Amino acid sequence: MRAAAFLDMDGTLLRGESQFSFLFWCWRRSLAPPVRALCVLTRYAGYLFGISRDGLGLRKSGFALLKGLSSERLDKAAAAFCAGRLGRRLRRQAVPLVEAHRQQGHVTVLVTSACEAVARPVADKLGVDTLVATRLVVMDGICTGACVLPEPYGAGKRLLAERFCVEHGVSPEESFAYSDHHSDAPLLAAVGHPVAVNPTRRLRGIAAARGWSVLDLDAAKLPDLAVKEMRL
Repeated sequence: MRAAAFLDMDGTLLRGESQFSFLFWCWRRSLAPPVRALCVLTRYAGYLFGISRDGLGLRKSGFALLKGLSSERLDKAAAAFCAGRLGRRLRRQAVPLVEAHRQQGHVTVLVTSACEAVARPVADKLGVDTLVATRLVVMDGICTGACVLPEPYGAGKRLLAERFCVEHGVSPEESFAYSDHHSDAPLLAAVGHPVAVNPTRRLRGIAAARGWSVLDLDAAKLPDLAVKEMRL
């Protein structure tokens, strides 16, 4: 069976996050209801600073701000946002990491809780094989404000990765997963080679307790990759 590399985006391959920044970008350009958007952005800021832990509820509120926006306009907005912001946020070794796995013959999968419109330009820039991102429900070309379940967040991200393995003949035991955030602990625990990348304090503690590798993707050199082990 083949091996895969499941790569988180926000905080892992990118410095910082994308969804809050994109919503803020939309709010400033009147693409989202101004009052509700400001409320959601305030809650989002609290989550980023560790004041709130209601990630799922916050995601639901954030995606609801896009209700009524045409999918075409959303795609154009996301492309403009990514061109101006996200390209400069790639960690130093993000592209070399993807290339190293490609040279090993691994399937590269960008798996992110960011919406697909925002994640697609990043996936294209990285040249990954597959993108698994939050898909928004669209009816008659208009966003409903809901997203397709399961979401690639927390346990949902692990479920989608396991589904990918089954559908594409990938061995979880031979596969790698990379993330910076403790919400991705279920995904990291599902593969044979979990790697905490520039991790949060909580994920660093989990990694230490479980013997997971820790990687700095802003380092001057990328560690060697091998199918059976991660040498740091």
